Amino acid sequence: MSLPRLSVLLALLLGVLVGCDSSPPSVLSTTGTMRLAIALPTAAPGDISRIAVTVLGDDMAPRSTDLVLTDGIWGGILGDLPAGTRRTFEAQAFTASSTLRYRGRAEDVTITAGATGSMTLTLHDVSGPPPFTNEAPIIDSLVASSAIVAPNGTLTLTASAHDPNVGDTVSYAWTAPRGIFSAPTQTSTTWTASTLRGPVSLSLTLRDSRGAALTVSVTVKVSTGSETEPSWTSTGDMHGARYTHVATLLANGRVLVSGGNIHNTAVSWAEVYDPATGRWNLTASMASARQWHTATLLPTGKVLVAGGSNDSDYVLGAELYDPATGTWSPTGLMSAHRTRHTATLLPSGKVLVTGGASGGVLASAELYDPTTGKWTPTGSMSKPRHSHCATLLANGKVLITGGNEYSYWSTLEAEVYDPATGTWSPTGSMSTSRSAHTATLLPSGKVLVTGGDGGGAGLTAEVYDPATGTWSPTGSMALTRSEHVATLLPSGKVLVTGGSSTTGGAERTEVYDPALGTWRFTLSMTERRYRHSATLLSTGEVLVAGGLGLRDYLATAEVYDPAMGP
Repeated sequence: MSLPRLSVLLALLLGVLVGCDSSPPSVLSTTGTMRLAIALPTAAPGDISRIAVTVLGDDMAPRSTDLVLTDGIWGGILGDLPAGTRRTFEAQAFTASSTLRYRGRAEDVTITAGATGSMTLTLHDVSGPPPFTNEAPIIDSLVASSAIVAPNGTLTLTASAHDPNVGDTVSYAWTAPRGIFSAPTQTSTTWTASTLRGPVSLSLTLRDSRGAALTVSVTVKVSTGSETEPSWTSTGDMHGARYTHVATLLANGRVLVSGGNIHNTAVSWAEVYDPATGRWNLTASMASARQWHTATLLPTGKVLVAGGSNDSDYVLGAELYDPATGTWSPTGLMSAHRTRHTATLLPSGKVLVTGGASGGVLASAELYDPTTGKWTPTGSMSKPRHSHCATLLANGKVLITGGNEYSYWSTLEAEVYDPATGTWSPTGSMSTSRSAHTATLLPSGKVLVTGGDGGGAGLTAEVYDPATGTWSPTGSMALTRSEHVATLLPSGKVLVTGGSSTTGGAERTEVYDPALGTWRFTLSMTERRYRHSATLLSTGEVLVAGGLGLRDYLATAEVYDPAMGP
């Protein structure tokens, strides 16, 4: 009988996710913010309810966090780790009765200021299981000197392992889809990257003298950091073309794409993108076909999909996607049919849904409570809206901008929702009416609004200041855009991609610099797109997928690396 154990992958990544309906951006820390991901092998017992990770050091106070199970991976974030040597990572896994079941640690780990590394641990069973016949080798730690390396650059990998069977010897084999290992059969080696940029999975296979084997891996990113090289790289195609779909960054760093439209038919199928491999994998389909819906990542790691329309009607019900099982389940009915509405995750963990269309245009709003799975009405907006934007401000309130008030009549008025009172209050109006625009929360706490349909809105941009409730103009874009996407980059700049135009869609992309209030072209996408999705990945790259192109629906996807662009 095999000795149970847990293989623990600690991927040390920096990342933020900010968009039209998003929370305030995280502050990137040069001291080392760590995203922890613990993968449990299929052979491990399923009775673990909590995993805690603690970082220790002689010159630092202990830092601890509990991880969350998402898509079969225990994940979480441990931030502001002081740089230094001789750091110890200790992980403990507990059952539902708070019994310690597994434990593991790695010692003498170095944390370098401004750098990101990767580590793999193994947790050992402390309950004393029955004797085994032949147990595979056990990896105690795997440390990569950096998670980012330049093309043709080199990093160091060091592994520590043992075999529980007395007398067994262990062999080592390092492999990667590209690049060269200096010592592919040793415990320590260097890896020299190729010229191809992007994520690369580096794997180590341990095999004992009787054939039992274990494979672990870490993912590193090949990037120059240069601002003069091409910025866009094609990645794997989706399983089918789609537009008006929704993309959601999951807690494990993968991207869920749900619903959408192809050839004027709404679809129910969903798929997940893995940045480490550049591939899409089909997951379970939703119960209802949907387009123009919303998808919101909840604190539990599940995704709430609400509203939208299919070929014959509007969809009243909502569904939850569980990345741990890859399945969907129903969760309550909204009070009204909605499409082209907004959904915003509030600091309380509830989700605010506003406006939308369902025959007429709606002013009503409602709240979803993940703890009960129920929807309750809240205060209505001052006017009906669809194709508007909702932005969570740093003070916890929600700013609503623009939208179509009646049919295609867009508005310039804005208002603010206060979750503490469930009421709305007017705030300053924009300089022009807009719908199908974007609204992005900047690191300063201000909100950048760009483009859209309306009276000359397509080229213009303006900034809202919550402190004064006023708007001020900022630099105009070079291209007219509506139904485009704006993405806040880790640098604090804003990338705008695609958008509809008389030629079908824009391939030119622009970057806004809040410090200067100006726009600058970056290199073009490989395809013209609008009604597409753009997602900030945990690596700091931006994944763009699907949409409408010059002549057809798109299944293609591509990745923008801001380290290589303006």
